[in-house]
Amino acid sequence: MLPKSAPIKLCLLDLSTLGGSYFIMYRELPYFKFNPAKWLLGRISCEKEQIQGAFVKVCCIYWHEKCSITINNLYQKYHKSKVKALVDRNYITVEDDIVCIEFLDEQFEELTDLSDKRSSAGRKGGQAKVKQSLSKAKANLKHLDKDKDKDKIRSKTFTPPQLQEVIEYFKLNNYSTTSANKFFNYYKEGDWKDSNGKKVVGWKQKAQGVWFKPENEIPKSKLKSLN
Repeated sequence: MLPKSAPIKLCLLDLSTLGGSYFIMYRELPYFKFNPAKWLLGRISCEKEQIQGAFVKVCCIYWHEKCSITINNLYQKYHKSKVKALVDRNYITVEDDIVCIEFLDEQFEELTDLSDKRSSAGRKGGQAKVKQSLSKAKANLKHLDKDKDKDKIRSKTFTPPQLQEVIEYFKLNNYSTTSANKFFNYYKEGDWKDSNGKKVVGWKQKAQGVWFKPENEIPKSKLKSLN
């Protein structure tokens, strides 16, 4: 039992498919945030347990790799068929061979920003102890050019889609051209940033999570005529 004077956060992750169980103990967060409400209300809750479990495991791998991994590396670390199933269902996206999981990218960016602030405070106050494990995560990112895959990861950028591409994607998922235009104009005018001012990483995931609502669906009468 730990004394009250030593508040250390503990996290036990059973990642048997990744090579065993890991007992991780840090003073900073070694884990990502999970919102049960979003999970239960989202599309993922309607999937089979195999898909749900695969998504959780891929998220663990992605976070462990500091949100930077190529699709080929992910295939090596987890079942290729299950990864492809998640890509086909748009639970993860792939841009220029780089895997993107938007909600984890946002969390990692927040932690990196926190690390920067603490490092700055340490320099001003002369307290080296302020520099915690998160600053090491940023330092590791600077050495991603050790191999070709990591070179690709460093150049991970977002390329805004064309309007026609957005319309076709919405139609493919039975959502209206009107909602596709609204989606495109909203993010284009906002320099492809969301309502919180954060840069959009995967526009398809953003469409799935925010814009694919019943009121934006193509009416069934029109769907019959289109078919």
